[in-house]
Amino acid sequence: MSRRPACGGAALPRPLGSEPGRGALPARWQQQQGALRRAAAGVALPSRHPPAAARAPAVALATGEAAAAGGERPGARHGGPAAGCGRMSEIWQRPPLMDLALPSPRILKLAEPKKYQTAYLKQRPRSSPEWPVPTAALTCEASQRVLELARPKSVHPGFLLDRKVETQITDAAKTTLTPPRTQRLAQPKIQKNTLCYDRGSPESMICPVSRSAQQAVASVRTLDLAKAKLVSPEYLPARDTEWPVTKAAKHAVTTPRIEELSQPCKRLTVNLAQFDPDAFLVKESAKKAVCSSRLQKLARPIER
Repeated sequence: MSRRPACGGAALPRPLGSEPGRGALPARWQQQQGALRRAAAGVALPSRHPPAAARAPAVALATGEAAAAGGERPGARHGGPAAGCGRMSEIWQRPPLMDLALPSPRILKLAEPKKYQTAYLKQRPRSSPEWPVPTAALTCEASQRVLELARPKSVHPGFLLDRKVETQITDAAKTTLTPPRTQRLAQPKIQKNTLCYDRGSPESMICPVSRSAQQAVASVRTLDLAKAKLVSPEYLPARDTEWPVTKAAKHAVTTPRIEELSQPCKRLTVNLAQFDPDAFLVKESAKKAVCSSRLQKLARPIER
């Protein structure tokens, strides 16, 4: 609630507790109100409502006093300082009944949920999500086939559960003594390494050769197979890049026929080849030619 002085000053908000029946006004606020009225009466204003620059001091004092009376910092509800913080517009206090305001009829109408269409309600099989169960279904007895199908699937008779990770060793197995045969079979098999030989001293051979192998005599077949593959008698090795020219070739004289064949082919230039004034000239013999019967027959179009 606010009231406007008769002198045409700024509208001053009524401080908390100033409503009728709630007690008298604070003395300090009454003094400030009288000072503001006297200051407004000494200023000649053409309009009833003074500009924001003239109302700013009065609004700032009234707002600060109201906030101090309520135990609140000026401008705290608006997230900033009171009027005079650099803004040209005034910062008004939030009305105390704003949180208790009721929505308008327009907002209540827009908040209503969307209604179902009549065609959908007619096509819907049931009006309620709860399906009615008939009495016959509640009192019926299941047949033998239904009871048989309702039994859960049983486990296979030969099914064995997984064994535990840790195997329990019996006391008899812990105190058993192994026979010598079992100990001998439990020993690892030792294999001879035939790829490498012990060379011993550096002067000795890598692979030991028996004395009988050293004194053996190769047969004729072995000597024949040991021969290297020979080159074919008709094989000619590749010629050198440079080879000497014979004297006969140096003193040879070419014949007129070879000189005629060695002459390059003479061709016209591109400009002269493209420009041919006689390109569409018809010879006199072609003008007097007579078409044969065979050509006339071949010239006929295909009949379709």
